[in-house]
Amino acid sequence: MGLLLSSASSGAIQTNDVLIVLRQDGVAVRLEVEQARGAVALKRGLMLRDYLAPRSGMLFDFKRSSRVGMWMKDTLIPLDMLFVSENGTLVQIEEDASPQSLMLISSRVPVRYVLEINAGEVRKLGFSIGDQLLLPEVNIVPQPH
Repeated sequence: MGLLLSSASSGAIQTNDVLIVLRQDGVAVRLEVEQARGAVALKRGLMLRDYLAPRSGMLFDFKRSSRVGMWMKDTLIPLDMLFVSENGTLVQIEEDASPQSLMLISSRVPVRYVLEINAGEVRKLGFSIGDQLLLPEVNIVPQPH
């Protein structure tokens, strides 16, 4: 299954990628994401945007697992943040981050990825801790439950 399909191999932000979240109940949820790569894109993220389409988001790849902190400075829309381990497992969810907040939202454990989506979509799409992001681009395969 080619589930995260890059539209380009270089550049800070890539668009129109497809990411699948495999929920623990076996339902596969398709999202269209942009990938933030490189220092500038990782810092900028979704800042200054006033709209994010439903079932879309931004995937931050920090290239290695570590404790990461995110904030909403200059981010105009409320977001849900999904913290994801090296193997693609959803390990932490932070819902409804307030626009333009300077409060640091930190991972409690080392993670490699953060996926930001519209606030309320975690509940609407039924995501929960233990769900699997399928990222074949980095050789992640679903973990048995």
